[in-house]
Amino acid sequence: MSWRFRKSIQILPGVKLNLNRKSTSLTIGGHGIHKTFSSTGRRTTSVGIPGTGLYYTNTTTSVSRARSRQPAGRTYTQPSYAVAAASAAPAVPVVDVAAIKDTIESIYRVADEPINWKKMLVSDNPEDSYFHNRAERVLEGDIDTYFEVINDVNPLNDLISYGSEFECGTDDPRMLAVHFHVNSKAVLGEARKLPRSQYYDLLQYYVCGCSIRIARDMFALLPIRHIVIDAWDTVGDILSVDFKRKEFDKFDFAHLDASDTVESFEHRMDFTLDDGFKKIEPIDDIG
Repeated sequence: MSWRFRKSIQILPGVKLNLNRKSTSLTIGGHGIHKTFSSTGRRTTSVGIPGTGLYYTNTTTSVSRARSRQPAGRTYTQPSYAVAAASAAPAVPVVDVAAIKDTIESIYRVADEPINWKKMLVSDNPEDSYFHNRAERVLEGDIDTYFEVINDVNPLNDLISYGSEFECGTDDPRMLAVHFHVNSKAVLGEARKLPRSQYYDLLQYYVCGCSIRIARDMFALLPIRHIVIDAWDTVGDILSVDFKRKEFDKFDFAHLDASDTVESFEHRMDFTLDDGFKKIEPIDDIG
């Protein structure tokens, strides 16, 4: 699938913050020619297509929300660790696996509140004016409006601790694709010192949990039928899953196993407890 649209959010007039796979950068300029200054030291001059809503870039941006929809209590807590008692063998950190798993589950147990676009269409509440003014176009499946709403609401902003470099794309108003980088080192931390199979088990649970949360937030924001989530890490793309809304909405997200849930949908994942994730080809053909 060709991603014709990218998430592009302005933080100040003429200033955008970009997050891509390899660096953070700042873009200065308006429509047409603009310059990008990357954390890698690279500076780029880019040419856009003013007025079309279409552009191609390998970066994403973020802004403050037009209307806050971030759920309360979404604070990331580092897992706790203890040190084994001294013995003849060298001391080995004892990792609280249950605490780590609970942290991962907290990612997808809650999500943004759904927007009822039909209700917004007829709402005369001033607080709903942003959504009211876009409801008709959203309900008609206008893709430009989809991305305008994603840009302004920034539904994945509260997931920066768990994933990054979110990129969105679609050429079909019935679906959306989201590509993101997993922050395994930051999230799992000392869990890397666990035996290989235990660590990889937590890694899979974390990647699948993030995918579920992203799907929940995007389903809450837009009236799409399904969403394809692609996760990538140092080896490349490691998970591609196509969540269908009809089946997805039936799950009790407070009491599910993230890995089993992902495997119940069409997906691509080459994973074993011995070797972890291997590179896969993302799902391409989406009906």
